[in-house]
Amino acid sequence: MSEPTEQLSLQLDLSNIGHAPCSLWGYPGISLVDAAGRLLPLVSAWRGDLVVTASPPVPVDLAPGATADVMVNKGACELGDADVAASLRLIPPDDTGALVLDLAGLRVLDACTGDQPWGATLDVSPVEPTAAATRSR
Repeated sequence: MSEPTEQLSLQLDLSNIGHAPCSLWGYPGISLVDAAGRLLPLVSAWRGDLVVTASPPVPVDLAPGATADVMVNKGACELGDADVAASLRLIPPDDTGALVLDLAGLRVLDACTGDQPWGATLDVSPVEPTAAATRSR
């Protein structure tokens, strides 16, 4: 995907690896953690932006083996990185356990140095039935 205005996006697939159907509705909790285990100082926003949909959540029913999608996006750090995410923690809607994605070496999401408000917000889509539905229209 071509990123507008130097944004950084990450498309996430959530798969039902269980033996029973499940349903997801709403926004996931997202946090980014550096290599030392510290949370990056980012604020999640559920409003949409140039990349992430502003559409309200819809129920997403997942049969065993089916996949849903989430888009995470933030502005680039034009003045430099204060820290880089080594992992992403995602808590599905209505759940308390985190799924962890190793980002070490990818340099896909970061925290900015100094006063860069555009780089301090993590825009998060609701869980959607397709990757296309997570994107701004």
